[in-house]
Amino acid sequence: MKTSRIVFSIVVLLLSMACGSKEDPRFTEFKEAIQSSVGLTISLAEHTTFDWERVYFYGPYTPYSIIRNETGFDPPVDLEQEYVEGSNPFVSETSCVVVFADGSDLVGGFLHPRSDFDSSRLSTKSFSKAHSVFFVAPCEDPGGPRLELPGGQ
Repeated sequence: MKTSRIVFSIVVLLLSMACGSKEDPRFTEFKEAIQSSVGLTISLAEHTTFDWERVYFYGPYTPYSIIRNETGFDPPVDLEQEYVEGSNPFVSETSCVVVFADGSDLVGGFLHPRSDFDSSRLSTKSFSKAHSVFFVAPCEDPGGPRLELPGGQ
């Protein structure tokens, strides 16, 4: 009986999170630019409408502690609810994280499904605005378009 109440509570919590979630419009523009640029090399600076100096990428299974250590920021609240095993929250297998910073300020942190676009090949890398140029490769089965360094670097 107690187990069924716990399961029911978890289901209600997950449904309320899904129904209440709104995607940041800044990320929507960024995502749409990537999805419409398959086969092209794009500059993220040209496809973002907000100020930032550095972008960080994190792929599946990246512990949140690494994101905190490398960026100096706590992941945004919605990331904290993504996946927890024991006391070590980490990015799930089906997601990636993009963090934009402007100096010492967090501009935006986006958790995105790899079906929108896959930035896992850039995991644990960061790029200045001037060097945020990527090739958008066609999607692999299953998944969305994939961000890669130009020339397979």
